[in-house]
Amino acid sequence: MRRLGWGVKASLRHYVEDSSSGHIESRDGAERDGRSVFWFPSVDAVDDADSRIDVLRFAGSVEFVGHHGMLSLPIRDPWLESRRSGYVLSIVDPDDRAARVDFVTVGHIGTGPTGIIGGRVALTADGADLILGPYEEGTEFDDLEVES
Repeated sequence: MRRLGWGVKASLRHYVEDSSSGHIESRDGAERDGRSVFWFPSVDAVDDADSRIDVLRFAGSVEFVGHHGMLSLPIRDPWLESRRSGYVLSIVDPDDRAARVDFVTVGHIGTGPTGIIGGRVALTADGADLILGPYEEGTEFDDLEVES
């Protein structure tokens, strides 16, 4: 079964988990392994020939919670999307579950021993708006992988 593995951002994980009220919750099929990688199971793959966008859809939720709930960043149902402008990883918009937000761009896609490797992952402006913290557009995030 195909799945997406992504640590999101190491410094964000450490910041949240090192604070007295911080924690990270995995739900709805997402799981965390010992390497601090979150695994999201595949939903399906869609090829939309009209818009030339290929989409790998994944399910599950990982939520970063800190400052007694003042920080809440849910990474819900990520999709890896190929667009004319490049690759993006989008998530469900926390403020409107019917909408999606382009959270990070993926600057390089390659193949590895277990599947697809995504490198040069960088936060988008919309992604930075969700975090409301020290991370600005263009901030590097952890690489991701899609296991087949």
